[in-house]
Amino acid sequence: MENQLVSLKLPADWIIKWNQFYEINTNEFIDESFPFQIELQEDIFLFINLSRNRMLDLGWYPEGNPKGKYRLVLIEMDVEQDKEIENWNNPLITFTARDNIEIKNKVNEILNKVSEGLL
Repeated sequence: MENQLVSLKLPADWIIKWNQFYEINTNEFIDESFPFQIELQEDIFLFINLSRNRMLDLGWYPEGNPKGKYRLVLIEMDVEQDKEIENWNNPLITFTARDNIEIKNKVNEILNKVSEGLL
């Protein structure tokens, strides 16, 4: 059985660079025998909103580790590479959680707030 992508409410002004955010029960990830361990990596998704100059990034840290958590980061994009690197080190929002549903809800909240100009 193939994993399904998490259903997100992506507003029209967002671009998907990549998305590997799957419907998996991370609460069952307690050891190396977890069948979906490979899906829990540092690069799960990257969404970009050009009109608001924002990037939303999701990863699992430490990658493939049963003690890990999702980390969701919202950063301000910048055309100057050094400034953007600095922005990655000083995100607008950082949110961590282990639960897939909790992360999904936070993702949808942030997507909407950025589209509305609130973040």
